[in-house]
Amino acid sequence: MRAPGRGARGTAFIMGIPAVPGGDRLEYVLVTAAHVLEQMRGDQATLLLRRRLGGRYARLPLVIPIRKDKKPLWVRNPSVDIAAMPVWIPKDIDIQYISPSLLASNRELKAWQIHPGDELFCLFRLTHININRCKGIHNLQVFRL
Repeated sequence: MRAPGRGARGTAFIMGIPAVPGGDRLEYVLVTAAHVLEQMRGDQATLLLRRRLGGRYARLPLVIPIRKDKKPLWVRNPSVDIAAMPVWIPKDIDIQYISPSLLASNRELKAWQIHPGDELFCLFRLTHININRCKGIHNLQVFRL
């Protein structure tokens, strides 16, 4: 995610939340560090998504509103540096939405002794990330909660 010009940049993920309990239609929520949105100037940001074209992926910049009348469209957690906001995503975008069921509960975080500020090491396989031009590369990322 980036702001126009020389504004802030950051990473985000998109959650798919059922519009009605048990329903198939999803509503989408962008989740990112609150400081990323707060440091962006203007009322819009650009998500860098991808669209499948035959056997390859094409980059698709999607401009989204982040403010209206200078007021944020996101909600910030008062205790930690995280923000969430609803977003519209075109139907033909090749994206894996994260289900809320994949998030750890407070009980699980306590049992695993994971706290805000802890570093997590995550090993995953990049299968098609056109922005970095990687395909099938194993990657170790360090995240700070």
